[in-house]
Amino acid sequence: MANGVWQFRPSHKLVSLSGVVRTYSRFDTPVAFARGFSILKAIAHAWISKSINPTPRSKEYNIIYPLDYLPVENPEQMQTIDSFVEDMRAALHAKITKFSIREAWKRSHPPSRGTPEYVDDYLINTVARTYYYAFYHSFAAFSEKYAEKHNGKPPYVLPSLQYRWETGAAVSEEQRKNAVQRMDTYKEWLLNAMFGEPTSETETLVVLPIANAAPNYRDEPSQSPHWQSALDQPFLPPILGAPNIAIPIGEVPYASGITKGTEYLPVVIDITPQQMTWSSYKPLKTMELSRQPTTVGTGSRIVQCPKNE
Repeated sequence: MANGVWQFRPSHKLVSLSGVVRTYSRFDTPVAFARGFSILKAIAHAWISKSINPTPRSKEYNIIYPLDYLPVENPEQMQTIDSFVEDMRAALHAKITKFSIREAWKRSHPPSRGTPEYVDDYLINTVARTYYYAFYHSFAAFSEKYAEKHNGKPPYVLPSLQYRWETGAAVSEEQRKNAVQRMDTYKEWLLNAMFGEPTSETETLVVLPIANAAPNYRDEPSQSPHWQSALDQPFLPPILGAPNIAIPIGEVPYASGITKGTEYLPVVIDITPQQMTWSSYKPLKTMELSRQPTTVGTGSRIVQCPKNE
């Protein structure tokens, strides 16, 4: 979001990871960033054109509006997001479904698997005991070799990364297996609750905000998140193994503490379908309907403006 560019992340295991440094096999997949949608689409064609299902002539769309992540704190950002979602509805002749993961879990969680009423309780420690565990072990050999070559001195890493390594190193194999089982149960439930049975006639698109638009100054200390939940928005697509497209949809102004003037932050949303089809690119119709540019500019703003603005 900080860069305000387009992003495409294909479905898990759809693209080869040959030559890519691995961290966690359940989440790892290549990602492409681009300033223009045309470039992103060309990359997608090259990567997965043979794997993408054709789009039926007639298709119904359901837009999931996730109440666990919306609204965001910034009201102007929220207005931009809601306006784009409404344009999506009009462009795709779609219906909008407001959906809460937490409330849906209370109603339909699988009690036969020993799941509690609250999904936050069920998913506690799953990120640390799966992702952090794998993250530590994927770099353990490198750390050991580095220490051998530098008189026992470990490699320097950022405090947030050091925290992940230390947390992952403390996880036992039994804890990891239990967390993987819980994540699998959650994934199976979420696919059914949010997307339902996939059909060739319908497609569900989940709209996700990408962070709250607020200035983050480089000369001020910024704490990295230590405690991460599997319910956090960034983990939704990788847990599902689903593709996602990040779309820059506008800007919001803020009073800069550096320039003492009005500056702008990008507003970006994430569109997550259950599986990749060419109709997953339909949000582009929304850009055309709302007359938004499909190319991101360089400089201090993502939208090109006249010089006197």
